[in-house]
Amino acid sequence: MENTLTFFLLATFLPYLTGDIHVEKIEIMPSGSPVWMLENEPFKIACEITMTIDDGSPQVHDITKNGFPIQQQGYTVTTTESVKDEKKILVHTVTKDVTYMEDEGRYTCQAGVKDDIKIIKVFTVYTQDTNITSGEDASIRCDPEPSIEQLKVVWYKFDQPVEAIPDLLPRLKLSDANHTLTIKDATAVDAGEYKCSIIFYDGTPIEQKFEKKAKMFGKPKILEEKSSVNGLKVMKNETLNLMCTVTGYPTPDVVWLKNGEIIKEQNIGEMMKAPFTLTHPIKNLSKSDMGEYSCSFENMMGRVTRSFVVDILGFEVNHGASVTSVFSTLISCFGVFLFLLLKAT
Repeated sequence: MENTLTFFLLATFLPYLTGDIHVEKIEIMPSGSPVWMLENEPFKIACEITMTIDDGSPQVHDITKNGFPIQQQGYTVTTTESVKDEKKILVHTVTKDVTYMEDEGRYTCQAGVKDDIKIIKVFTVYTQDTNITSGEDASIRCDPEPSIEQLKVVWYKFDQPVEAIPDLLPRLKLSDANHTLTIKDATAVDAGEYKCSIIFYDGTPIEQKFEKKAKMFGKPKILEEKSSVNGLKVMKNETLNLMCTVTGYPTPDVVWLKNGEIIKEQNIGEMMKAPFTLTHPIKNLSKSDMGEYSCSFENMMGRVTRSFVVDILGFEVNHGASVTSVFSTLISCFGVFLFLLLKAT
């Protein structure tokens, strides 16, 4: 009878002694179980503890992995505190620079006698890039392992689903549960960085999303080019904008030249989308601006150049000087002829 009474008293009053009566909710995030982590990417989970009141009584908060304190296993724990709706919220964030397979396990967050438990699984993604040969099919891959039913793969280019790109859709083929993306009759315009989004529990409150990149490499190609050399006739004192539009991946380096000499190096912004249009303005045109200009694009796949021959109009021609010059030349020639004739006789 005495033991029963002791147990009853402990069960009734122990939460008050430990302060656990104040813990309203405890949850490890992300939600769901198992929680998935991508290998070689940063590791992050958070334990959120909501308390109804805070009277200064001690709260014992423990985070363990497979029963051992997490701080002793190479993880960093940071804590933030806030108040919302008259409730105190503590968030213990667990981070690690890189996720490895050994990070799988049973994670427990405990406050007093309450706890939350999550099973963490680690998966990996194998990607395959390709080089574009114009007119041939080009394929890239994004293979998550393990591949489970709750997993979905969606492809993007420039943050737009590939199925929503009009020029791409007729030539697009997705196979192997969307793990393989193939573009039929690929061209230089198709080169670039593609993103595969790996989604667990798609469309549910516990959805998790991860991203990897696969690349289609292509040498630079100048677009809308009628010929390799374009002749331009422009009036003096005007402004001429030389323009080149190019595509290619990796993003090419750009150099402008005049008569074979570099006059400007130009960077293509990282946020620009292919095709890239580059402009070299020449203001207040004068005779010194005449010559052959070129835009040159180069990446690891190759180089391409487009040239412009610029002729400046509107300058007066000194016809008198030209006639005098011709007349003087004729007199000189006649004198030489007469000298040779007299010498021969």
